[in-house]
Amino acid sequence: MRPVVNEDEEVETQRSTSESQNLLRNLQKEGGLVKKRMLMTVLLSMGLGNVYAMRVNLSSAVEPMQKHYGWSNITQGYVLSAFFWGYVLFQIPGAILAEKYGGQIVFGIGVLGTAILTLILPLCAGHLWLLLAVRAVMGLFESVTFPAMNVLFTKWVPCTERSFHVSVANAGAYMGTAVAFPVSGVLIDMHKDDDNVSTTWPWVFYVFGAIGVAWFILWMWLAASTPGQMKGITDGELEYITQTTGRDADVTVGTENVKRSPSPPWRGFLTHPAAWAIYINHFSSNYCVYTLMTYLPKYMDEDLGFSLQDAGGIAVIPYLCQFGAAIASGTIADKLIKVTTVRNTRLIIELSAFTMASVMLVTMGWMTDTTLAVVFVSAAIGSSGFVGGGFISNYVDVSPHQAGYLYSVGNVIANIAGIIAPIIAGYILGDEVYPPTVTLTSPLTPAEYGESSSASGTIAASHWRNVFYLSAAIYVFAGVMWVFFMKGKPVPELN
Repeated sequence: MRPVVNEDEEVETQRSTSESQNLLRNLQKEGGLVKKRMLMTVLLSMGLGNVYAMRVNLSSAVEPMQKHYGWSNITQGYVLSAFFWGYVLFQIPGAILAEKYGGQIVFGIGVLGTAILTLILPLCAGHLWLLLAVRAVMGLFESVTFPAMNVLFTKWVPCTERSFHVSVANAGAYMGTAVAFPVSGVLIDMHKDDDNVSTTWPWVFYVFGAIGVAWFILWMWLAASTPGQMKGITDGELEYITQTTGRDADVTVGTENVKRSPSPPWRGFLTHPAAWAIYINHFSSNYCVYTLMTYLPKYMDEDLGFSLQDAGGIAVIPYLCQFGAAIASGTIADKLIKVTTVRNTRLIIELSAFTMASVMLVTMGWMTDTTLAVVFVSAAIGSSGFVGGGFISNYVDVSPHQAGYLYSVGNVIANIAGIIAPIIAGYILGDEVYPPTVTLTSPLTPAEYGESSSASGTIAASHWRNVFYLSAAIYVFAGVMWVFFMKGKPVPELN
């Protein structure tokens, strides 16, 4: 029989836990009409929307640029991938700078630098080497945004709301993409020369660059690196955030159970299987999304028979689905965690997203009906947004103190996909050259579907299918790795 004192201690512990839970529930409601943590998440979402719009607008403008400058598909692939040459270089320094100087200033400068370079890009487009350099430096500036954002998550996001805030912030990237395609299509089609080539494509870069500068002013006025530095935050909200950051989402009360090492555990970041499960899933998601992001207007324009403006309008649908899926995944994940474990939740969310995307990718290459093709493209891209409650949130699950550093390593690996995906797709699609002033003819008829037709400027449907098959295979491999190696709790070697 246990000593009475142990029973008393157990009762006292239960009472303390119950009181702590009640206190946290009460504090969670603090913050006034607009909670500052929600304001930060919305501002981050808007910032990512800006940088993604500035990243993908070239995917729409590259068509008239290709015709004007006489680029081959392979050259076009290098132009589209140049951004990622710089993007992979400054991920880890970005996390270090954000930890040292604060996520607010580092995230803000990343967006501002990208915006300024976007504004000057049309002036450099006539010289291929200079265009590649500008895009690479744009990638360098933008590379600090995600590590800085994850540093902000470690300071601002309560573990009980982790999936929601992380998903909403990341969803901004999808909304930015959704806005960029149709707006770019309208700007490009404002005026064309006698050869039906756009003369207004530079406005794509002027408009989105100016919006990026405006966002920076708003960010520096309203945001802060830590809750303690935030103007107007209530004492209750500050206490709630302080008590619930840096914790295991499965254990929200009681003694602190996640210790932070004095310096980043780089060895763990590079060797731990739980880290590599995230990296592989991040890479696979990026590979598919970047392939479709860079070639979707081309696929719709040449293979489905939409004009560039129509392709821009239709291309908004997949990314709106992606935005909605991201918001839904964060909301669902936080609710699932209350009835099961974090690991089970991440498994359900991740495998659901990847299974749907793989099925859609394999199927949509065989679509001859344009409406069905748009539905399958939308489902493939949209389902990828569901990973907001999967691997994206898992960075903070396993490393609630060092997520900025862990994400920087993962984003380096994941964005190798951004370098190789457009190039690999360019080689798979073939090297049809579009001389200046040549206008593409109508797309292939159903009878010709699957046959090569470089003379008409279209790409064989079998080539598009191979692009989609490769993306689906990468998804399947990543899903297997996720099942075996993903962790749902903080990992000491990663903190």
